Amino acid sequence: MVVEQLNDMATKGFVAYDSTIDQEVHVMTSALCFLADSPMHAEITNTHVPGNALNSCRYCVLSSDDLKSRQKLAYLAKFAQKNSPGSDCPNPLRTMEETKENSKKLWTETKETLNLDKLNAKSAKLAVRDQINLRFSKQVFNFQSEKIALLAAGEELPTRFEQDIPQKLVDMEEKEPKRMFNAYLELKGFDSVKDTPVEVLHVFLLGPTCQHGPILFKFSWQRF
Repeated sequence: MVVEQLNDMATKGFVAYDSTIDQEVHVMTSALCFLADSPMHAEITNTHVPGNALNSCRYCVLSSDDLKSRQKLAYLAKFAQKNSPGSDCPNPLRTMEETKENSKKLWTETKETLNLDKLNAKSAKLAVRDQINLRFSKQVFNFQSEKIALLAAGEELPTRFEQDIPQKLVDMEEKEPKRMFNAYLELKGFDSVKDTPVEVLHVFLLGPTCQHGPILFKFSWQRF
């Protein structure tokens, strides 16, 4: 509903009263940016919360194979966007189009594997997490768990368990597919990469100081 109203505001506009000229005016505007903390930005942009994530940047493709790799010089170089000689080496940027496509791939992964661990692995590989779609995926997994519990108890399965996906989700995907995913990705004039200003206090000051500072100090000390 909110996204639909914002899109109407950007394409159709609305009537407002301008007290400076004492008459009604037609106003049209789009969302310029979302200023929020990292968890909320992650939810809006379909990315992982960067703190302990393997994909620690919603702006570029900075990533690591595991958390221990984040303590190695190779990752720190990518974090600083420098190559081995120390020259600038910018990381490729994410794109909103790719984020949309990868979000759909995660839903496909849910339907094909019916397995939460495999979904999480695919999510880490694609560097995408759609919190809206994840909620529907969990309904699928709960549906499967209920089916397995009935079979283990030797009970007869109701007819609704003859399919892998709950019927309400099948109907939603057929009739209202956009409801299955994060609506903010449909916001006109909004770029999830460029229009989410970084929260400087926590991302910059606390990030390098508390996390990477001790690591750099450790490597510097080992050289003496």
